[in-house]
Amino acid sequence: MKKRGRPRKYQENIRCPECGSNWCKKFGKNTGKQRYKCNDCGRHFYEGAKYHKHPEKTKLLALKMYTEGMSKSAIARVLNLPYGTVARWTYEIGKFLDQYLERK
Repeated sequence: MKKRGRPRKYQENIRCPECGSNWCKKFGKNTGKQRYKCNDCGRHFYEGAKYHKHPEKTKLLALKMYTEGMSKSAIARVLNLPYGTVARWTYEIGKFLDQYLERK
């Protein structure tokens, strides 16, 4: 039986920074830079952008400061991090702890 529809379009030189797939499609431009969308994981990214991750030690220090009662904005100031990053870390660990406590 013959396959129907358009074949998948692979970008040979573009890889998703999240999952490593090359099944990505162009998804518009922003300020002159080509934007892509990964069809496997759904992430949007820019070609050639450098995505860095903060060291695990910094993340653990921020979470420890938060559990000691320090505010998110104070943690961001002290560790020289964006507020949104600290807020995301605390939100993610809260979700993880909720799931963990539900299982127990």
